[in-house]
Amino acid sequence: MLNKVLVALDGSKNSIEALHWAIKMISGGDKAEIVAVNAQPSFQTVHSKRLFSLEDIREYQELLFEESVAEGKKILDAQDIPYTLELLVGDPKQCIVDRIRESQETDSPIEMVVMGSRGVGPIRAVLGGVSYGVIQAGICPVTIIPQQG
Repeated sequence: MLNKVLVALDGSKNSIEALHWAIKMISGGDKAEIVAVNAQPSFQTVHSKRLFSLEDIREYQELLFEESVAEGKKILDAQDIPYTLELLVGDPKQCIVDRIRESQETDSPIEMVVMGSRGVGPIRAVLGGVSYGVIQAGICPVTIIPQQG
């Protein structure tokens, strides 16, 4: 039985399909916790530091995060499943791998990852690389939900 499942949410239809799959997988019996994560770019470039304060950048990341997880949050709120929503900042692949590794040092490690095969937004072109990178890390089982249609 799984106790903790990480689901990568980016606001795409494919990530919502991954969330539904994870919910279906853990429904019935004891409920596992879902850790829904969303990675936002760091925006830590020379130019952004000149134009924006760190507080402005953080507010923008939080806005993008809220937009990306809004539909997933509605779905999770309607379920009888414990969950957390986490904003990660940086390269999505590395953020997810680091989050899984950090959990391995706790009493409640992430035991499985569920994610879509492709996403949207500024990381659309690399999300296939994100799922591949998480698989390559070999930390825990990873289920990739293919795009429908």
